[in-house]
Amino acid sequence: MLFTRNAKFFREYFAKEVARDRDRDLDLNFIAPMHPDKKRFEKGFAKLVYANRDDVGKFLRTTALNVAADQQAIYELIQNADDCNSTFFSVSYNEKYLLCINNGNYFSESNMSAIINVGASDKEGEDIGTFGIGFKILHRLVGKDDGLDAIVDEYAGPTIFSWNKFFQLEKFISGEEVKVGYDKEKDKENAWLVKILYTCFPTSLGEKIRLRDYETQAVKFDETELTEMRDFLKMSLQNVNLHETNNLKNGSIFFLKLGEGKFKFIDEGIDNLKSGISYSFNFLNSLKKIYINGEEIRKQNVQSYSKEYDKDSVEFAEIKPRNKERNIKFSFAFYEDYKRSENIANTKTEKYLPNLYNFFSMDEEKNGFRFLVHCNSFDMNNVKCTP
Repeated sequence: MLFTRNAKFFREYFAKEVARDRDRDLDLNFIAPMHPDKKRFEKGFAKLVYANRDDVGKFLRTTALNVAADQQAIYELIQNADDCNSTFFSVSYNEKYLLCINNGNYFSESNMSAIINVGASDKEGEDIGTFGIGFKILHRLVGKDDGLDAIVDEYAGPTIFSWNKFFQLEKFISGEEVKVGYDKEKDKENAWLVKILYTCFPTSLGEKIRLRDYETQAVKFDETELTEMRDFLKMSLQNVNLHETNNLKNGSIFFLKLGEGKFKFIDEGIDNLKSGISYSFNFLNSLKKIYINGEEIRKQNVQSYSKEYDKDSVEFAEIKPRNKERNIKFSFAFYEDYKRSENIANTKTEKYLPNLYNFFSMDEEKNGFRFLVHCNSFDMNNVKCTP
């Protein structure tokens, strides 16, 4: 039997320790911010994140769902894995599902709080991305368009499994029965298995919750979804040695059903993405192995010159980066053999790769240079450096 953490215990923690809310009308089993009847005073868990907003959909469309283009999803997921000190990352997708797995740190309450809290992150200092942006883009991949209708009306959302003992992963893969723990003292010893509804509401397997109308109680994470996740995970890991190659003694899995047309957005630029990742290895913090649909992405070995400006330095003050809490780091990367630089800019075929990186390539920055420049303080809008 696989024991998992109790999502209600986490919601209680979030209300008390993060939101610091003692409202007696707060029902932590109610998904919406407020009761739809304005004469009623019941408030739900989403109120802790979205405050007293009548139109959660409008707010989501301008915040959590307005973070990046669908095709940026894999970049964002890799960023999150690197932030969690992963050395291994694998993403698999087809027209129906997307699943990624890494061997990074087990999720803490702070990590989970950052995932559900719009605009929040527990990251400080030398981070690439944040749980906020990297995870929120997953919500865009459900349903049609930006995913809003599926999120609000169909309670669609990603599922997370995070473990801190290898036997927990083995039991999850083997299909052992899942039982949600009810002992608060032992809860932190268990693996996370939650589905995120409304972009902010973690629910346990088989948990009955109050839906938007408050009166209806239903389960929105059931055994059917769990079986789909397990089956796709097994297929994704067919060529991966769990015991030796990638040391998955701890880590996390993210899974979701792709919405209509989302496969196309992810897949149409996959070759360019693979190329960009092969150079990104030179700038990442911890990742050593990256797989996309079972294909290992190999590192491009380039020479580099690096420099760092401390946040208290004169140079830092003159540059005025947006992030004031981390040092500025930059690298100038190139092939020692000049002929190999045609891999970056081939003037004969006019095949140019992006030259500017903020850990990952800015895909529109194809300037014809035979070198790469990475800086953790470049301002970018996912594909281009901005002034």
